[in-house]
Parts: sequence; C-alpha cells; structure tokens
Amino acid sequence: MGLRRNLGILRRRTWTIIAFGIVVGALVGAMVGGYSAVRSSTYSANARVMLRLDDPAQLLNPLAPPATATNAARDVMAQLDIVTSAEVAKRAVARVPGATVAGLRDAVSVRRVGADALIEITGTSASRIRAARIANAFARAYVDVRLAATTGSLQQVKQSLDAALVSLQARIEELDRQARAKPSSAAAPAQLAAAATQYQNLQDRQQELATTIGLQRGPAVLVSPASAADATTNSSPVRNSVIGALIGLVSGIIVAAIRMSLDERIRTSDEIGRATGLPVLAELPRDQRSKKEPTRLAVLSSPRSALSEASRALRASIELRETEHRQPVLLVTSAGTGEGKSLVSANLAAAYALAGYRTVLVEGDMRSPRLSTVFGTYRAPLVASGEAVNGLSSLVRELMVPGAHRPALEQAALLRTAVDNLLFLPAGPETSNPSELLDSPAMAVLLADLASVADIVIIDAPPLLPVSDAAALARWADSVLLVAAMGESRRSTLRRARQMLAAHPRVLGVVANKMAAPRRYAPHRRGAVAHAPVGLPSLGVMRPLEIPTPEIGCPDAKGNIWIDLSEEPDGDDPRVGVGALQVSGWSR
Repeated sequence: MGLRRNLGILRRRTWTIIAFGIVVGALVGAMVGGYSAVRSSTYSANARVMLRLDDPAQLLNPLAPPATATNAARDVMAQLDIVTSAEVAKRAVARVPGATVAGLRDAVSVRRVGADALIEITGTSASRIRAARIANAFARAYVDVRLAATTGSLQQVKQSLDAALVSLQARIEELDRQARAKPSSAAAPAQLAAAATQYQNLQDRQQELATTIGLQRGPAVLVSPASAADATTNSSPVRNSVIGALIGLVSGIIVAAIRMSLDERIRTSDEIGRATGLPVLAELPRDQRSKKEPTRLAVLSSPRSALSEASRALRASIELRETEHRQPVLLVTSAGTGEGKSLVSANLAAAYALAGYRTVLVEGDMRSPRLSTVFGTYRAPLVASGEAVNGLSSLVRELMVPGAHRPALEQAALLRTAVDNLLFLPAGPETSNPSELLDSPAMAVLLADLASVADIVIIDAPPLLPVSDAAALARWADSVLLVAAMGESRRSTLRRARQMLAAHPRVLGVVANKMAAPRRYAPHRRGAVAHAPVGLPSLGVMRPLEIPTPEIGCPDAKGNIWIDLSEEPDGDDPRVGVGALQVSGWSR
C-alpha cells in the first residue's frame, strides 16, 4: 500500500513535479552559469607516478618472502597521504614561482589509478600552464622524497653488508688457522667451506647494492608528466544543466510529498474508509452536465450514463444492507457544504422509484434548498390564495396544531414529479427556527406517516458540521448515509462527522461523490435487441404509490374541497379518485 500510495502521489502531482523541476533547474543553471561567468575558469592537469614496491631489506636477506598483493595495495594507499604531505609541498614550492605551501596543498589532489601501483596527481589553477606546473612539481617532489628515503635505506643495508663481510672475514681466517694447526680439527674444513660460500654470496649482494645506489633507481618514477595542452576546465554548461535538472526534479518530488502530507483532502476511497471506519457503498462520478443544468436528473435523462449506473449500484448496496430489517427512512447528509448530497439524494430517489419502490423525497435542508430546482415547487397562485400547505416548514407547523388532519395535510403538501412512483416534499418558505422544527415531535409524526404509505423516504438533510439541523433530523431517521466529495472533503471533517453520528445505531456507509468516471460503469450493451413476441402481456408495476387522499374536486366528510397541486387546474382535468397517484405505461 505504501508503494502504491507513493506512486499515486507522483501520478497526481506529475505536472507539479515537472513545473517545479523546470523552474528550479533553470534557476540553478542560471546561478551556476552566472557564478561561472563572474569567476574565472579553473583548469586541471594530471601527472602519473609509478611505484616500485621492492623492499631494500630483501637485498640483505634473500630468503625474505616477496610482497603480497594485499600488502602492495596497502602500501600504495599509504603513499597517497605522503604525496600531499608538508614535506613534499615544501620541495614543490621551489618549482612553482610565487606559490606557498598552503596554497599548493589546497590546489592538488591525488588518487590511485585502477589496481596498479599507479598514482595520479592532479593540479588545479586558473591557468593551464600553472595547473600542469603544480601537478609536475608535486610529482617530482614526491619522487625525490621517496628516492631520498630509499637511498637512506640502501645505505643502511650497505653498511650492514660491510659489517657482515668484516665479521665473516675474521671467521674465515680463524677457521683457516684451525685447519692448518697440528693436530687439526675434523670439522674445521667443512665450516671453512661454508663460511667461504656465505662470504661469496654477501659479496655478490654488496656489488648489486652498490650498482643500485650508483644508478639511483628509486621506488617511484614519473611515467606521465602533466602538460598544459592536456589541461581541461572544470566548469561545464552541460554538467551544470544536468545538475540543475536533477536538483529541480528532486525538489519537485519533495515539494509534492510535503504538499500531499499537508493536504487533508480525500483523494481515494481507501482514505475515506481509514478516516471514518465506514464502508464505501458506491463511487459516483462527477457529472458536468448536471452541474451546468440544475434541473437535470441523470437517472431519468441519461439512464445509461456513468452517474446513473453508479446511483443504481448505490441503491443495490443499500438494499443488501437492509435485507433483515425494513428501514424506510433514510437520511442523506455530508460533513460540509458543496459535497453533492442533494444530487446524490435526487438520483438515489429516482433510482428507487424507477425500480418500483414507492418513494418520497423530502427536502430537509430548509436553509439552502437545492432540490426544488430539479423537481419544482408550488405554483404562486395556489400559495397566494392559501390553498396549499407550502412545503415542509409549513407542513410541520400545521401538524404542530392540536387536532390537525394529518393525512389530508401531508397529501396537500406532496408534489408529483416526472418520475413514476416518486413524490417530492420541498423545503417550503424560509423559517427562523429550522432546527427546532426538524427536531419537533411533529417531524417524527410526519416521517412515520410517510413511512407507513411509502417503501422508502429519503431525506436530503443539511450538512452536519455547519448547522445542527442534520443532527436533529438523524433522531427520526432509521438509517444514515454520509456523502464525501473526492478532492474536496477533508479527513478531519469526515472524522468529526463520524463522531457526531457515533450514537446513531444505523450508519450505512459513505458515498464517494465526484469521482473521475470509472471504466466499470461504461455502457454494457448487447449486440442486437431482441423484440418480445407480439401478444404476450406485459408486467405491471409491483408497488404503485397510493397515498390515501380525498377525492379531488369533491367535498370530503368535513366539507373541504381538495385540488391537484401538481399542475394548474383546468376544465380538461379528469376527476381522480382514491389512490390518485397511479402510474401507467411503465413495465419492468
């Protein structure tokens, strides 16, 4: 999950990383370029010295073991510090006019080349000639120091050989006298021969050592002097550009990671689950047409669109969780404003109605109603004449009056919609105390009455955090559905909303709204449409929405005359009896 999340961050912030990389890369390149223009170019030249790792002590002791590869490598690495030592620098100062020991030591570097006993000495300077001169000065000074040290060792070896020859000469003379004496020793001739052989070997070593000292064959040889023509500059525009691009890319990734860590907005469904501990029931894609056309209902106008399929998937998810107990009153809310809960409520209600469920959609957001633009509201002449119970706010007030005729009031307040089996109760006139009305016992009575005649009552509630209306409505709801908008809802607000709903026994889950259109909701069509055989009867609606109503246009038992509020009455309107809201012309 960590790798997938990091890759997701890089994918979502690709353009941020690229833009930041370009900007930072350009700035770094400009700064380095400006610095290079102000500062003179720096040149470097290389000189190479070959080491000879023979031990002078082997000239004295031919039985000593030769140097191993490990010892040789260790010896070469030990010489790197000697090259830049103060002793070598003091000798090199004499070869570079106007130089100081400290300045030369800062202008030189040394490294081992490959696995050979080869040392590369690099001198740097603002001048090609001076860079080569510094490299050669240190190379020759090092060779001289090594030669002086080795010559001293050879002289010590020569003195040891001379002393050994004198001692051996006295030993030979003593053995010779013993061999000539009467009576002579039996062992004296053998010892004399051995001493003579040893004396001859030491003489050979003495002559070889004298030849080496005479030829001054030192342990270090300058094999490749530095040349001014070979000096190269250290400032490179290409290298500076590459460094700037890399710095910009890394900076962009770091900035993107910091922004993502500080950004609390929800990006994936997994983040919703972690923030709320609730399952994600459905992912509703962002619908641009519904945003541009407030009166558009995607489930009705575009039944094969991604939003319609997702709304039907949400209905199926809710039905799976309501199989054991009938929960007719469903509250739809969100943590904050602008998360699309009204659009979710409208499409979910239409999906239920089109599936044959008797559905009532209640606009419970009295402060900022949105659904009236989709389903309409009461006509002005009816409201002005006082013949309409104008929406939820007026209906609840009327129901709070003792002895109110509840069924008649509820029927008068409900509006028919363009969707069969769907009635709509708008918010009604603005009121100064919406929270008190929604929390009143009259609201509980209203929802109980609606639940008794409908299969499901969906309430579009206000957001939880800004106002207390949704918390008041949640008391009367059988189940609650939370809506979260991708890229807008924040983890902290979702956690707070979940805490406010913690006491509710039936929080179904979360709807991930405003998602990028997923491919799984792509239209799935069959190749050819198979027509039903002619003459077979079609199935009717399983559960027509029948709210008990008095006869339209005729006096009821109390003498009241009821009118159809869904449209203006005219002379062509047929009389509709009990069970007025029938659906026709629709089959499964």
